[in-house]
Amino acid sequence: MESLLQDLRYGFRMMLKAPGVTAVAIITIALGIGANTAVFTLIDAVLIRPLTFPEPARLVVVGIQQPGDNSQYPPLGDADFLAWRDRQTTFENVAAFFLGNNSLSGHGLPERIRGARVTADFFSVLKAAPALGRTFRPDEGAPGDTPVVVVSQSFWRTHLDSDPQAVGRSIMLDGKARIVVGVMPAAFHFPRPDRNDVWTITTPATPTARPPYYLTAFGRLKPGASASQAQAELTAIATQVTEQFPSSRYESTSVVPLKDYLVGNVRLPFLVVSGAVAFVLLIALVNVANLLLARATARRKEMAVRQALGAGRLRLMRQVLTESVLLATIGGAAGLLFAKWSVDTFVAFGPTYIPRLSEVGLNVRVMFFTVTVSVLTGILFGLVPALTGSSSSRNETLQAGTRGSATAPGQRTRRLLVISEFALSLMLVVGAGLLLRSFDRLQRVDPGFDTSHLLTMNISLPGTRYPEGSQIERFWQQFLERVQQLPGVKGTATTLSLPPNRLLLTNPFTVEGGFDPSHPMQAAEEMSISPDYFKTLGIPLVQGRFFTEHDKGTAHVIIINRELARRYFPGQDPIGKRLQTGDFDPKAPWETSVGVVGDVKYSGLDSTPAPQLYVPFNDAGWLDMAWSMYVVIRTTGDPATVAPAVRQALGGIDPDIPMADIAIMDQLLDESVAPQRFRTWLLGGFAGLALLLAGVGVYAVISYSVTQRTGEFGVRMALGAQRYDVLRLVLGQAASLAGIGLLIGIVGALALTRTMSSLLFSVSASDPVSFAIACAILVTVALLASFIPARRATKVNPVVALRHE
Repeated sequence: MESLLQDLRYGFRMMLKAPGVTAVAIITIALGIGANTAVFTLIDAVLIRPLTFPEPARLVVVGIQQPGDNSQYPPLGDADFLAWRDRQTTFENVAAFFLGNNSLSGHGLPERIRGARVTADFFSVLKAAPALGRTFRPDEGAPGDTPVVVVSQSFWRTHLDSDPQAVGRSIMLDGKARIVVGVMPAAFHFPRPDRNDVWTITTPATPTARPPYYLTAFGRLKPGASASQAQAELTAIATQVTEQFPSSRYESTSVVPLKDYLVGNVRLPFLVVSGAVAFVLLIALVNVANLLLARATARRKEMAVRQALGAGRLRLMRQVLTESVLLATIGGAAGLLFAKWSVDTFVAFGPTYIPRLSEVGLNVRVMFFTVTVSVLTGILFGLVPALTGSSSSRNETLQAGTRGSATAPGQRTRRLLVISEFALSLMLVVGAGLLLRSFDRLQRVDPGFDTSHLLTMNISLPGTRYPEGSQIERFWQQFLERVQQLPGVKGTATTLSLPPNRLLLTNPFTVEGGFDPSHPMQAAEEMSISPDYFKTLGIPLVQGRFFTEHDKGTAHVIIINRELARRYFPGQDPIGKRLQTGDFDPKAPWETSVGVVGDVKYSGLDSTPAPQLYVPFNDAGWLDMAWSMYVVIRTTGDPATVAPAVRQALGGIDPDIPMADIAIMDQLLDESVAPQRFRTWLLGGFAGLALLLAGVGVYAVISYSVTQRTGEFGVRMALGAQRYDVLRLVLGQAASLAGIGLLIGIVGALALTRTMSSLLFSVSASDPVSFAIACAILVTVALLASFIPARRATKVNPVVALRHE
């Protein structure tokens, strides 16, 4: 302990003796450890930490993959859910939900709030306790029961004035009075990643068909039951449902942990980012190791004197390692402050689509991570100078006088460190370059329509006041007529799904004469629209005609997109072809194609072209779904200025109906690529930090090399070498180090970038352009960082250099 305290005191004195080197080292360590701590804090909260529900490992989400449905967590229809609920034996309890919006009235202006329709056992499966009141009872939700609602903590604060007696109060949702029976805790946000405002009960109806598929089903496994047992049972039940509805087939079943369902979309991006910050930390370690190695070279005589006085090699190594760990500890403490600031900023301004964001924060596990990383990094970057300094020959060092010349092993070590810096930096820069090229191509994708001067919104009609299809149709006709007459409006229309990424419905379909029970049914994205939809959005007509006011009721006409015509009617005239949507039924009516339009992106700009079907919103069977529609308005000027007039027109028809999700189409396009933009700039920021550290490392090595070779340069210039020759010699050394590092980095990048191929759009993981640009950037950084030391070398006075030698 006495020796340790002595080493610590001496380490402090050495740090104060070289404040510049100490400051650079601490800042470098703080950036490396701070970035890693911040990212680990996010990963710990989102991916590692168990869900806050009791026994979360027993919570799983089940799904049945239908033909044509490529969703990662496929939904269930009423038939599958009811069969699974009634026949399963591996779960304690099961439930289902689907997301939806609610119209709130009676609290000033009508307002749209976010909510979820859930089965009565929803909270029981999660074992989630309310902060006030109670949750739903299993017997609630039957027809004729008093409508009830459970509200969130935020809704309780903003709409119920934090009233402790709020339980039992009545609120108007969708034109229906509902009794508040419970208030959930502030930390409860399931199933939305950001938050829900209200939860209402939905009761699946006795099915007459297998589709539509819209329910997310989950349950709590019985003690001892496994996911594989649950999946085998689900498969057997799905097969029984297929026998009940033979025209509806399924492809597979899935049972996944609830945690995977919540965080599955961000797992890979988070792992890629964690790898990136790990590389930043390695580069920081290499930089600090280079700094300490230069200091160790300057202290070779000191170490030789200590050896001469009896200090052993292990004693010298321990002293150097103590100093490096002390330096790392101070840097780690600064890094923890940097991480705290970074995490707080991220939580305040980070993307809302990231799940469990409210749970992010520093805790004991994060502190332990920081301490561990600090100690390990201190040992790692102190190991090289410790070994180099303690292995020097005592006699040679003492005989060298005060020249302080570097040993060949020390020079080789520094060069190897710089080479490794370049290799690591290239891997990061290549990854960032791939994401940047991918993002650039994503932004250039044609969404299939004219995006300028478009105002969008969502309007939902309360079922209590609009229970009949004729009432719904009359409302939309009146609303569209009033909006069309507003100043500055060129066109207006309604649609069930909205580009670029708000697809509501995918439906199986059958081409006339093409039904084969041995093959899975194909599926298409199906949109219910008003007649002027294509003209309002500027979707081009390829063949045939658009809808008219006469295409309604039992007309059964459809419009298909170019992709569907290409796949299913190659070399044929698609006009007049007949299809049947939904499960194939020989007795069901056929729908006739009257037009072909261009392909539109409804599943995201990065989606591949898919078959698409359009039907009139007031066609037979579709009015039941027209109670909630998107409205699209094309304007002559700024779309935002039209919104107040549209709101007034809506109020003139029904003052209790709110307008929600009001946005300009350019804004929707920008929001649709937010996840790609976020990970691109995040990885790009780490790559920029890596370039900065690599540049500092090259500058330090070349500058130190120039200092050590002052005598050599003096001799060369005395023998006739020109300044250009010396400049080329120094820059060539930097270029050779960069070249070797790039060769190693290319091999590593080719292997590592394959892990991020699923994050790329229209760019290969081995894209040669990205690799070439990354190599050019690294070589440029190396030459720029070595230019100042190289210029200094050209100004060496041969007489002064030789006299010094």
